[in-house]
Amino acid sequence: MTIDVTRHNGEPVIRFAGKLTIDSVAAAKQELVPAVVDAGTAQLDLTAVEECDTAGVQLILMARTDARAHGMAFSARGQSPSFRAAAERVGVPSTIFEDSKPAE
Repeated sequence: MTIDVTRHNGEPVIRFAGKLTIDSVAAAKQELVPAVVDAGTAQLDLTAVEECDTAGVQLILMARTDARAHGMAFSARGQSPSFRAAAERVGVPSTIFEDSKPAE
């Protein structure tokens, strides 16, 4: 799993690539937290996630919850078929990861 900060329309986007599974989420979390802080955004691109399981979905749910708690909008607009299937398999509609306003 790699996490890179790219730009889309001038805005920072955190891009995941590779496997987002139980074997990689601990390392991904260690990369994700500083990436969000450095980029100042919780806009994610999950289109290059090749494999995803429950642990991967949990990591993205955690990122969503943390972003909203810190007053940041959250979006995981680009979702790979693997990520969407994993989310739906555990009963989480993939639409929950679309634009989400911060908690008030």
